[in-house]
Amino acid sequence: MLFAALLLVQFGLLYWPILRRDFFSYKYYPIRFNRRTRMVHAYTDGGPDAAISVPWQEAHFHVGEGKGERHLRDIRCHVLDGEIIRHTFAVGHYFDDEDKIREVWEFIRRYMDEGPASVLDAPAKPQVDLSIADA
Repeated sequence: MLFAALLLVQFGLLYWPILRRDFFSYKYYPIRFNRRTRMVHAYTDGGPDAAISVPWQEAHFHVGEGKGERHLRDIRCHVLDGEIIRHTFAVGHYFDDEDKIREVWEFIRRYMDEGPASVLDAPAKPQVDLSIADA
């Protein structure tokens, strides 16, 4: 019994920080692009009230690369306060093909700048998410 209890305590101490971060956090919520209000909304790691909103014109997007796997690319957004980066978040999926990332970016850019009718012929699919519900 004592051995099982010690094993359980050890497991809890070692894995609780990982489980808490992965299963009990708010960092996996989607990024929303609101074309009508020209705003980008995203969640940070700060809890349920830690959503950030930034005007589309003030969001700084770029193609980022993976740290460990440098061939992977994604779209990243920096939210600046003057010259200081306050928040960074990735948008959508990552790919090992930079052209695919640029197609996704072109889809988002067309939607926000030109409206939904302009994305009908965009190279990327007309919905960028993993949700099972239509939004």
